[in-house]
Amino acid sequence: MSHDAKINLDCVDSDFLGLLFKGDTEVTYSNQVGGTCCSHPLVEGFFVLINGGGPEGKADPFLDDGPTLYTASHKERVTRLIDELGYSKVLEAPEVHELAEEWWAEICEAWIPVKVREDASGYSAAPLENLKGRVGILTYPNSD
Repeated sequence: MSHDAKINLDCVDSDFLGLLFKGDTEVTYSNQVGGTCCSHPLVEGFFVLINGGGPEGKADPFLDDGPTLYTASHKERVTRLIDELGYSKVLEAPEVHELAEEWWAEICEAWIPVKVREDASGYSAAPLENLKGRVGILTYPNSD
């Protein structure tokens, strides 16, 4: 399948915070993730920019973590990151069984599976209003 466009988020020249959602859009997104391992995963879908920027340094519980399989043990760290970013009323850590699709199976710095809360509320929830209950990838600038 050929795609009409490829957008590299690591080329953005400023701090950003957003979610990638899988979809048949013929647009692929990539970001440099995983700290110094510099992975470049791709996903076809769409990107939703949300308020704020990525976590600063040691405030990121995934700082310099390379790709690994998402397990139940990651939930606490994902929750800590969501809290650090101020999105606990909007996002939550997904359950392992909610990550059935291969592109969600891995987690690393700046590539964090999250779920939009069914009861998402507040000003920060507005960009995700129609995505409640969906799992996506939280992404932001990589630390290296």
